[in-house]
Amino acid sequence: MELLNTTEVTLEARGEDRYGRVLVVVRSNGEDVADILVGEGLARYYPDGEEFWCQ
Repeated sequence: MELLNTTEVTLEARGEDRYGRVLVVVRSNGEDVADILVGEGLARYYPDGEEFWCQ
């Protein structure tokens, strides 16, 4: 919440998934929010190459 409420946020469209949902990159002050969250141990990239939670 802090990233989204205290910085300039931009969205970059990156196409659609197989269900037609728009895929976006969320940036906070130009930095990818996903990278920030992964770096802080609050998220991980999907798929991580070892486990798939939805089989």
